[in-house]
This record gives sequence, structure tokens and C-alpha cells, in this order.
Amino acid sequence: TRAMAAHSGAELIETRLDPARVDLPSLDRQELGASPSSVFDCLQMAGNLHGIAAERDVDAFTYGFGGDIVLYNMPGVYPALDYVAQKQPFARLPRILLDAAQCSGWSMRETVFRLFSEMAAPVDCTCYVLNLIPPMPRMPFLNPDVAKLDDAIARIHPTLVAPADFPKGKYLQIATSAYLNIDYHLSVQGQREIDRLCPLLAQPFLELCYRLPTWQQIDGGIDRSLARSAFRDLLPDHIVGRVSKSVPEGIYDQVFIRNRDMISARLMDGRLVSNAIVNRTYLENALHSADALSVSSLSTILQLYDWEIWADRWSAS
Repeated sequence: TRAMAAHSGAELIETRLDPARVDLPSLDRQELGASPSSVFDCLQMAGNLHGIAAERDVDAFTYGFGGDIVLYNMPGVYPALDYVAQKQPFARLPRILLDAAQCSGWSMRETVFRLFSEMAAPVDCTCYVLNLIPPMPRMPFLNPDVAKLDDAIARIHPTLVAPADFPKGKYLQIATSAYLNIDYHLSVQGQREIDRLCPLLAQPFLELCYRLPTWQQIDGGIDRSLARSAFRDLLPDHIVGRVSKSVPEGIYDQVFIRNRDMISARLMDGRLVSNAIVNRTYLENALHSADALSVSSLSTILQLYDWEIWADRWSAS
């Protein structure tokens, strides 16, 4: 980020993320969207963006939001499947499989096995799409009856039913982009709105990324390899070659710990549990053993808290 700011001549404001700034009750006062957020994001509060905007008289911030999708680090064996489906030179397939294995953390043997299994008995791509769209990734917190794949497929929007002859990896990239839930401004009651500018979601950039084969996007088994390669002259070597990206797990962890009792009370007595959307027993066990939960489970509980507020406010209005 420092290198990019220096290169473009832009002012860079750095601030430390502070979990103590995350005021969960303020979610009850934020702008009410037509659908619940797909990702729980407390980082704008932890980073005090409204405070910075007021102090510097800023009316917009630029974000890297969307990069997870358009600069897609395609999971699993999909890039190799796309490579085979589009009849690319066989001699390069071992390299593609090696990249896919490294990105997925699988052995080469397992990767090859999954490729041939999929080729021998193809799985309907719609199942993969459903598993990427909230709330499916939040399993097993959801009651099984709520998240039956057969029922969900029957209700799915026609545009999310993949054509049989379309590369699966590329289709998943497009489908997940279509389902991004984007807030184009920060809105907190009593404070002015601040525009959020997301250059990675600009149409020319989206079109460029959609044209690129999925196997090019995992080159060398490196996450976001295209972006790292494009800016290699401006970035430190250890960033260019890094195989993964960081996550704000410490922030989510501390936000949960600070608000555990409030989160627990609201969820256990809330609409998601009473309407049998969330599995009460699983949630209760998770809340009582939260210290042993993974960061993905903690962020899921925070997400459920966000959805609980959303459901409460719409019901009340």
C-alpha cells in the first residue's frame, strides 16, 4: 500500500485497527439494507473511518473490495478442469495440477484423483454455486432442513444455473461476483455518509479478469499471482512471492471476546433460533466453547448476530 501511494502521489493515512472501537449496538442504528450483509465487516469501525473522514475533511475512501472475487484464487481442482475442458496442451497439465494442489493444500495424488473423478462423473455446477452463496458457507450453524440443497436448487434464480458446456471454474468466478453484497457508502446514524470507491469492481477491470483463464490466476500456486506479477517492480520480493493473503482474524477474535455475553443473549433468544433457521444446540455448544473455535466460526457467529439484527429491525418496521 505504501508503494502504491508513493507511485501514484496520493496521501496515505495509516491507522491501527482497534477492536475497542467496534460498537456492535450501533448496528441497530445503521442504514437498513434490502438484504442482510453477506460478510460481517467491523473493520471500518475498528479503523475509525468516520473519525478520519471528519478530521481530514474526506468525503470518499478507496477500497480493494472485490479483489477476492475478480482476482480469483480459484479453490480446488476447477482450474485444471477448465484447462482440460478447453482442450489445452496436455504437456502443461501437470504444472496446472501442481498449482491447483498448492493453492488448495492438497497432495498431488489427491488433486489428480479429484480431477479424474470429476471428469468421470461430473457434478452439477449448481451445487458448487450454492455452496458459495450465503448462507450455505455458514453450515453447520444452520438447521439442515433450512439448507437442503435439493430445495435450494428448486428455488435458485435461473441465471445461477450453469450451462452444461461452460467452464466450471470461470462460472463460479462470475456467479460469486454477481452475489457480492456491496455497500457503496458508509452510513452511521448522526454522521454524514462517506462514499466507498471500489476500483477493482470497475467494469473494464471486471471484463479483463473474466477474460483470463482460471488456470492463469493460480500461476505458481500463488494467491493473486496476476496482481503480484503486474506490480512486481513496485513491491518487495516477499510480497510478490507470498502464497496467501492475511486475514483480520485477531480483530474478529477480540470483538467476539469483548461482546460474548451480549452476542450470546441476543442469538439464543432471537428470531433465527426461534424460527429454527439456526441450529440451537450447535450454536449453544459453539458459544460455550468459543475459545476453541476457529476464526471462521467466530466470524460466522458475528455474521449471525448481524443477521439477527437485520431480521429484528425489518420485523419491527
